[in-house]
Amino acid sequence: MASPLGFLTRTFPSVGAHMAALDGLRGIALLLVVASHGSHMGLHIVPGVNMAGTGKTGVWLFFVLSSFLLMHQFLHLDARGRLDGREWWRYAYRRVLRIYPLYIVFLLACWLLPLQHRMPPMSAQEVFDHLTLQRAYWLTWSIAVELKYYLVLPLMVLLYIHVARRRFWAATAMVAAAVATREWLDPPFHAYYLRTYIAIFFVGTWVAVARHHLGLHPAWAERLRLPAGVAACALFALAIAMTPSLWSLVQGVEVPFNRWHRSYTLYALLWGAFVLCLLQAPARLQAAFGWLPLRVFGVVSFSGYLWHGLLLDNLQWMPFAMDSYAAAATMLAVLVLISAASYALIERPFLRIGRSRRRSADAADAADAAAPPAAAQSSG
Repeated sequence: MASPLGFLTRTFPSVGAHMAALDGLRGIALLLVVASHGSHMGLHIVPGVNMAGTGKTGVWLFFVLSSFLLMHQFLHLDARGRLDGREWWRYAYRRVLRIYPLYIVFLLACWLLPLQHRMPPMSAQEVFDHLTLQRAYWLTWSIAVELKYYLVLPLMVLLYIHVARRRFWAATAMVAAAVATREWLDPPFHAYYLRTYIAIFFVGTWVAVARHHLGLHPAWAERLRLPAGVAACALFALAIAMTPSLWSLVQGVEVPFNRWHRSYTLYALLWGAFVLCLLQAPARLQAAFGWLPLRVFGVVSFSGYLWHGLLLDNLQWMPFAMDSYAAAATMLAVLVLISAASYALIERPFLRIGRSRRRSADAADAADAAAPPAAAQSSG
């Protein structure tokens, strides 16, 4: 008999292959954000380590994972000859079902509930402006960026198919040129404009292309397995060492908490290379990053990201000193409970709609493929 909490301990396969480690990485990204915001309030989730400044780098890991997974799905569909108008429609409504139900509930909570938060005073018009991506404050900046990327991704897929002609080196040259152009133009910073962070998404899509082409050459992939594992460990260690408080020890001078907040391309390359190496690494290393507690945080990461700010701003109920480990552990436990409930009651029902429609479409396509030509024509 399945556990009633089984939805928190299993991962849904990305199209084509089960990559449980990526759920673990989403969990790590969430923990980086929570640890950073907690440290700003004196709540150190990692005992004795000030994690302030890692929040944005955690969001950038989210961006790399999101762009990788979506491009990976489109490459898989294209390889199967399934990338047609129906798939574009499914992509659109699944993205809406993925983001908007919980986003609407969060905005309504900030607008209507008597909770402390860092959103400006909300009105019905400002809620509408958030939903139409005309405004973004506090935690919502990353939601606006992600939704804008969803509008750009189809163009990137079509460029890969029709301009790069599905060739790895042509796709690599296009991404390199796009990232270099972004660096050259150096657009003015804007918290919720896609142009500010576009290099991160470019690199994430390229990682999907590289992973796809490595899959076409299994002998190469096998030879690269051990070096990729070593590189993944080194890159992850570097990413953690770049936590400003730790980097201060490495440099021997005080590094401000916002030292890396504008290092978009640096972190695009760092996280992109890490994800690619991890997916090529030995199974034991992937299993380590797919550790069950990390996967639980990964499954509820969207809920956890949105609700953790409200939780941190409303901690008056805790009986512990803010700088104690007990306070941090209690806050994390409560966050998991809130996020799990949010995922089960708000996110999961809408995600299941998208998945059930996908399974129905796959079953219909399989039936058409198995049917005699005359039956297949009549079914259409």
